[in-house]
Amino acid sequence: MTNVDLRVMLTRLRNSVMVKARSVNVIYTKLNYRIAEILKEEDFIESFDYEGKHYPMQDGGCVPQYIKIMLKYKGVKQIPYITEIKRISKPGLRVYVSYRKIPKILGDMGLAKIFYSFYLSTPKGLLTNKSAKFKRVGGELLFYIW
Repeated sequence: MTNVDLRVMLTRLRNSVMVKARSVNVIYTKLNYRIAEILKEEDFIESFDYEGKHYPMQDGGCVPQYIKIMLKYKGVKQIPYITEIKRISKPGLRVYVSYRKIPKILGDMGLAKIFYSFYLSTPKGLLTNKSAKFKRVGGELLFYIW
């Protein structure tokens, strides 16, 4: 996985939300797929699915070209569930934290816990801030979303 794929995915999501698009296609990688899974679990997106041509692999499987992410909006005014996405760890400056020092956003008070998530790349896979604290594992802070 290259850092370009993650940057492109986050930028496409951010831009699609700003223009209130119903869906967005992102390049298929294992990391992008796992991020889409977690965004669905955390209720930031409606759904996601494979899209485009499937490329055959040597082991008999196939790899899709894109992941189509259906964005989620609320109300008549179509207010997006995703209001901001910010990349934290970058190729020139990696940010690693222990589970005790995972930062708090929006004061970490009251209902704010529901509306934001940090995403960490850990030895146990890609985790949200809540699951990383629960499993007591730190890692690289990739981005936050609220």
